[in-house]
Amino acid sequence: MTGDKLALGAVAALAALGLAKRRGSRGEYTEQFADLVRSGDLDYARELATVAGVPLDLSGADLISVDLNGANLTGADLSKAILPYSDLRFAKLIRANLTGADLSVARLHKADLTGADLSGANLWGVIITSANLSGADLRDVDLTYSDLRGSNLSGASLRGANLTGIRYTIDSTWPDIDTTWPDGFTPPPLRKK
Repeated sequence: MTGDKLALGAVAALAALGLAKRRGSRGEYTEQFADLVRSGDLDYARELATVAGVPLDLSGADLISVDLNGANLTGADLSKAILPYSDLRFAKLIRANLTGADLSVARLHKADLTGADLSGANLWGVIITSANLSGADLRDVDLTYSDLRGSNLSGASLRGANLTGIRYTIDSTWPDIDTTWPDGFTPPPLRKK
């Protein structure tokens, strides 16, 4: 990023933050961040957030079919974001807030969702193969017809999740003693070390 672009970005971010504080809403800069992400400039959105001293806030953003392959969204707020058909393969969503997000039919192959909060999210038909979901909160998540083969679920909470028709391979899905399953679901056996 050039110095001029960063300087202008800093002014824009601070102005947006000032507007948000005056109006009591973060919506102004959230929409700016979403516009940048939709245009493929996630790095610039992260810079603006950093300069403004706020987390990357994409809560409620309409990001249908957005390409975030390999994106670093660590700690981002994507609560109630609209992400159907999005490409999040290899994305870093460590400790991201995805509560109530719509990720239906998204691709999350090899995504890192360590410690992410996905409670109440819609993951219907998601391809989430070989992903790291260790310590993730998946309570009340709709995983209907999702593909979890090869994903790490150690320490994840799946209480209340809809697991109808999910695909997983017993030898490659890695739950552990701390993984919590919905009532009535027969989980794969623990992996032998």
